[in-house]
Amino acid sequence: MFRAVQRVWTEAANLYESRSSTQKKQLGEAYEGKKLLIGNNSIKVASLVAEGGFSFIYKATSETSSQPFALKRTLCLDKESLDMAMTEVQVLEQLPPHPNIVRYYGSVVHPLGKESQGKEVLILLEWCDGSSLAHLLFSSDGRVANSWWSESRIAEVFRDACSAVAHLHEQLPPIIHRDIKLENIIQSNSDNCFKLCDFGSCCFDYTEITSRKERLEQEYILQKQSTFMYRAPEMIDLYGNKKLTEKVDIWALGCILYVLCYRKHPFETGSAVQILNGKVDIPTVPSYSSEWRQLILDMLQVDPDKRPTASNVVRILESLQSRNSTTLFSNPENPCTEEEEEEDWAHFDEEPSLIQFESPVSSKEKHILDCL
Repeated sequence: MFRAVQRVWTEAANLYESRSSTQKKQLGEAYEGKKLLIGNNSIKVASLVAEGGFSFIYKATSETSSQPFALKRTLCLDKESLDMAMTEVQVLEQLPPHPNIVRYYGSVVHPLGKESQGKEVLILLEWCDGSSLAHLLFSSDGRVANSWWSESRIAEVFRDACSAVAHLHEQLPPIIHRDIKLENIIQSNSDNCFKLCDFGSCCFDYTEITSRKERLEQEYILQKQSTFMYRAPEMIDLYGNKKLTEKVDIWALGCILYVLCYRKHPFETGSAVQILNGKVDIPTVPSYSSEWRQLILDMLQVDPDKRPTASNVVRILESLQSRNSTTLFSNPENPCTEEEEEEDWAHFDEEPSLIQFESPVSSKEKHILDCL
């Protein structure tokens, strides 16, 4: 049964991916101008701003006000993809509102057409008018996009991300995101904060693997629903028989903190052995206080029980922020002044660059792709 599901998904994915970029773009643009009722909101779809995989992101506008929305449209060609889309809906419906989580306004499910057994899931979300951390930190060719940040700047941004994750973990049962990455943390200029998005990979409560069948199923799920460089050791070595808990999110956050500090990923070689050994190289430039270096190492502990909770990390960050540190990093070749830091924030209003894949859509709002 499992192999049959895997085969159907692969065939559907291959069929979709065989389409040209022009065909995919036309499929997405066919929704432009549509009027929809989602939840209590009557909206008009304005324009396609991004597409990736089986999903499209549109900018939409309320028909009764000028409020903008982001409309996420996911094509579900089989039960597995539908389950993933509905997981996101379930999480967003059940989750109490939080300032660092993209707001949810409603969803609907439609059949794809008379000739298809598939469905499309439409999710109406808050329109975030800023960029993602990925677009902010790196240019399209992978180079560092701007100067090093001060510790206080990093604490401000990272606390937003950790607060969102702590909110997920505090639910009963805990909600585990399982795909936290730079692309899924986006800036809201209007709210002056960062927000977590993309909840299709979430699971409720812990995952315990006790059989070969469960191991194969989890390997397949993780391959489809998580990003390798951010996977915790227990997600890679499923033969270790360790429960997959909320601590997998702490590991991913540790990777993000490392990138915020050093502008490179701690496991950018993509080596499973490096991740399993937890071998982390801490650069000497730029220079950080010992507390920051220790926080990174604590979050990237191989043993999940030794990693702090998201709430603990938030408290640590608040403590570090209370010092009101304005120390700038010691990079003699590229020092960051306070004026340059202010310029960095201006990048949120500039056209972002796609890192992991290119979109056929030409728009200054490509950063909404990070909601996929």
